[in-house]
Amino acid sequence: MVNFLWSHLSRTVLLMGVLSFAGCTGLFFYPSRTLIRIPSDVGVAFERVGLKTPSEPTLVGWFLPANGPPRGTILFLHGNAENISTHLAAVHWLPAEGYQVFLFDYQGYGESEGSATVEHLYADTARAISYLNSRPDVIDQRLFLLGQSLGASLALYVAAQPEFATTFRAVVAESPFAGYRDIAREKLSSVWLGFPLQWPLGFLVDDTFSPNRVMHKIQVPVLLLHGTRDRIVPPRHSAELCEQLKTLCERWVVEGAEHGQILSLLEYRRRLVQFLDTTGTDSDALPTRSE
Repeated sequence: MVNFLWSHLSRTVLLMGVLSFAGCTGLFFYPSRTLIRIPSDVGVAFERVGLKTPSEPTLVGWFLPANGPPRGTILFLHGNAENISTHLAAVHWLPAEGYQVFLFDYQGYGESEGSATVEHLYADTARAISYLNSRPDVIDQRLFLLGQSLGASLALYVAAQPEFATTFRAVVAESPFAGYRDIAREKLSSVWLGFPLQWPLGFLVDDTFSPNRVMHKIQVPVLLLHGTRDRIVPPRHSAELCEQLKTLCERWVVEGAEHGQILSLLEYRRRLVQFLDTTGTDSDALPTRSE
């Protein structure tokens, strides 16, 4: 019993310490510098891209060209752990479906310089959008925003900003959390000693970039994906976000799926491609798929 109590007390004290002294950043970012694989390891062609400016840290990403004439371009925002090499599995199949993909590491992740903060994530995404808009093979293409977990919440926040209101044809977000303060309180409440402290400590979390503050401003179709067995970000988060957006929102709840698992399921890959093909354009005008 003593060991049990000490374990839970230690977890609570550690969490309180992170909230109080690290500005809460450590709760959301778990980057790794080590690349586990590159796209060619799974048979996918790619271009290594370095986004450089005189005053900002260099960001590194991969551009995956479509097989044949592109049917659209997808900007992918990954989750809070590791780097693009481990999140590649979520999107490496899309070029074979005719969609080119750009995925990049936020500051502090993988080969990207700098350090991760919520503010940096937004700035990094803005730089990635600017880069895509400068590419001749992306200009005049149908552009989509796709995110998972932390990247899903980031995608929704980005899409709601006035400067990006008409940038994307649609946004796809898998397992988004509604707000930074909301998810922090939820995790605090899961530790018995942290339960009574969830509200006061939650106020230490910066909620500025939370999607639930701006969801109503999104002007394009949004597809939310969530698994019923997601214990990291429970499905109620996407339900709350979808309710705010009303008719522009479509939500797929996948029975038995865990966190970040949906894009590995063949049925939902097929359904996602259908959604992309038919959103914001006449599908008859799209290039023929390469076999």
